[in-house]
Amino acid sequence: MLLLAIIPRTPNTEELLNSLYANAGLAGFGLLLTAIIQTGLKQLSLFEALFILHILFFLGTGASPMGKSSLSILFSWSLRIAGSFTSSHACR
Repeated sequence: MLLLAIIPRTPNTEELLNSLYANAGLAGFGLLLTAIIQTGLKQLSLFEALFILHILFFLGTGASPMGKSSLSILFSWSLRIAGSFTSSHACR
């Protein structure tokens, strides 16, 4: 994840960053699968579960897609509408 924060997004580094994002997503999925198995075996403490959630949050944040798909455009528009709705009601 540190490399993702350091390396700038340019056409020359696009392939490297895509590989790093895919790797972060795969590591997060492996961690989640391990946590589910450990929970099923009743070998996961509350501290470990909270720590795993913390790590998964940061892996998920770094591995978020950067492109524009139709779903991400719809999501961004819904956030804008919700934001304008809440800000207009906050001003009153």
